[in-house]
Amino acid sequence: VGLQTFGCLVNRTPYSAEGVAETDCTLEIVPVGAFEQLVESDGAFRARLFGAVASRFADLERLVEDVALSSVAERLARALLRLAGGSDAVDATHESLASEIGSAREVVSRQLAAFARDGLIGVTRGHIALTGRGRLEALAHIAE
Repeated sequence: VGLQTFGCLVNRTPYSAEGVAETDCTLEIVPVGAFEQLVESDGAFRARLFGAVASRFADLERLVEDVALSSVAERLARALLRLAGGSDAVDATHESLASEIGSAREVVSRQLAAFARDGLIGVTRGHIALTGRGRLEALAHIAE
């Protein structure tokens, strides 16, 4: 459950966000009245709901802390390494990376260009090759 979704249901306000599914999925739309009834009468639903909200708050707290205490370069290096996993490639747009690290697309584009100039990555449209993984890990403060 997203925090905005939860807030809209609890406050009975319109939901203004949009999402993009990266894989096939099934959605279930729960009307406000049915949601309120489930919260009141179904302990298992209530526990799952509050667990999901608590998890999202923890994610938000980590993001705020990361943005406040880390440079764009550090956050972007960490995101690239996380998204690459064990490979040396990331398929992502500048926009999606910006969303991932809590920054603006233009800022991410400038930082990717700097990484490319420094030989840390190679960039083509929608694809980033990690050519300096060790240096990215050092920048991201990840133990090798």
